[in-house]
Amino acid sequence: MSKLPYFPCYARDILSSTKIALMSGEAFKACWLLTCHSWLDDERATLANDEAKLQALARVDATAWARIRLEVLDYFKAGEKGRVFSPRLLEISDLHEKRSKAGSKGGSKTQAKRAAKPQASESESSSESEVETEPKTRYDQTTFDQFWSAYPRKVGKQKCREWFKSHKPDNLEQMLSTIEAFKKTDQWQDPKLVPHPITWLHRGGWEDEAPTDDRSLENEQEAIERHQQDKETERNAAPPAIMHEAIQTFLDRTNVKD
Repeated sequence: MSKLPYFPCYARDILSSTKIALMSGEAFKACWLLTCHSWLDDERATLANDEAKLQALARVDATAWARIRLEVLDYFKAGEKGRVFSPRLLEISDLHEKRSKAGSKGGSKTQAKRAAKPQASESESSSESEVETEPKTRYDQTTFDQFWSAYPRKVGKQKCREWFKSHKPDNLEQMLSTIEAFKKTDQWQDPKLVPHPITWLHRGGWEDEAPTDDRSLENEQEAIERHQQDKETERNAAPPAIMHEAIQTFLDRTNVKD
């Protein structure tokens, strides 16, 4: 099996691990260094169960190792042939090995089929190569999380997750843009009027255009302006009846007769 110079690091695995959450910073650093060394070891994803070597690879002195060794050794598991390993890293390594073998078998079959076929023209070969090397879209948990966080109606989460795993959409930006546009409409102000997210996904809701309320906004602005004008008129011009009453009250108080 060909060795990858890197291994996938899943942030969710690290942040959700109780063991890591309870570790001291010094122990976490040692575990991380040992994890990296185990990935590059000749026996993939394992290390020799030799505490002197583990201490050296963790880059700590004897005093520090005595302080953190229980935390570090609790993170790794004892395996066969005097080896220790990280269960999660070993799982990732096994998955890579299976995919590598499957790809090798698939490649052999493809080569056999090509050998049996007549030689294609240069343009056809170029086109075929482009199709074969095009990377396949994979399910991305982060893509689903962003969609779920943005969509205002939180129902049917598991069905939506299954939809994302099945369809593997690559237009998240368009989805989020459409959702934000509809959030500003009168219809989506009422949660009961917002379609279920799985319904929205099935019918391709990201292709919808949010209704514009330009006319209603103009009418509202006109009403506000008319109201302000009426108030201004009331302040600048009192009705004659009110003026007459005010003058009569003033004359009565000063005993001036008409």
